[in-house]
Amino acid sequence: MHWKGAATKLDAKPFAFRLPFSLIESSTNEFSSCIGHGGSCEVYKANIFDVPVAVKALTAMGGLPEEQKRREELQFVAEMELLMKVCHPNIC
Repeated sequence: MHWKGAATKLDAKPFAFRLPFSLIESSTNEFSSCIGHGGSCEVYKANIFDVPVAVKALTAMGGLPEEQKRREELQFVAEMELLMKVCHPNIC
């Protein structure tokens, strides 16, 4: 697979596409290249379609009460939806 398109255009509408988990897993060296973390997420360095990217992943929340787990998941989804709307050279 190869990237086919401009990642950031000022007049572009927000878009998103799904990548196979196997591609994300291999691109992050099986999630071993952590470059940051906070709250309930970790960020991994990756290279997808020959483009350096950061992959943000929700971490396991084993010891938390179910209600708190659900809030964390909803917050993560809301953040991802917001990031998909941002037009910035470092976010696409």
